[in-house]
Amino acid sequence: MRILCLLAIIICYSASAARFSIATFTADVTVPANHGMMDGLWKSKSLADPLYAKGVVLFGGDQPVAFVSVDWCEIRNDAYDRWREVIAEAAGTTRARVLVSSIHQHDSPIADLTAQQILNNRKLEGSICDLEFHEVAVQRVAKAIHTAIKHRQPITDIGIPKQRSKGSPPIVATICPTGATPTIVAAPAAAMSSPAMPRKEPSILG
Repeated sequence: MRILCLLAIIICYSASAARFSIATFTADVTVPANHGMMDGLWKSKSLADPLYAKGVVLFGGDQPVAFVSVDWCEIRNDAYDRWREVIAEAAGTTRARVLVSSIHQHDSPIADLTAQQILNNRKLEGSICDLEFHEVAVQRVAKAIHTAIKHRQPITDIGIPKQRSKGSPPIVATICPTGATPTIVAAPAAAMSSPAMPRKEPSILG
């Protein structure tokens, strides 16, 4: 939600500057068996759900801007730099225009290349991350970006959720093709806050 709102702000602010387009991508970054998890507290034994890196590349300004969310616990230090470096090259932009975030679930890996190299140099048994697999994962993301850019789509309209009044369901304006009228719909009941259920943000994509 925050990323989409930020995209909306960027586009609305610079709408007259250029024609905007967007490429969306997904890459599998599931770690192999016996990979260190949670900073090496334990090692992976089985796969319950695959891990993904998902993101968008926004075109239309001076240079593309990339946003990537990764199903890992943390991406630290030089690992973070490596992700941004590779993504920037794949997207045709600079590291300063790449945002990489990890969603920080506690049953997933942590990436810290220097820390792992220190363990390796001292022949210690600890396993923070697999250096070779880390590069494989980053290159998978780069490949997904290259493919996505070939099929990027023009941005024609922006959908922004609005609250009609206190106590009433929020309404959502969906993204629609050029010339069409945005669809205004009431958000589902599940989107409303309740003591028993945390509030779920309604989708704003049509």
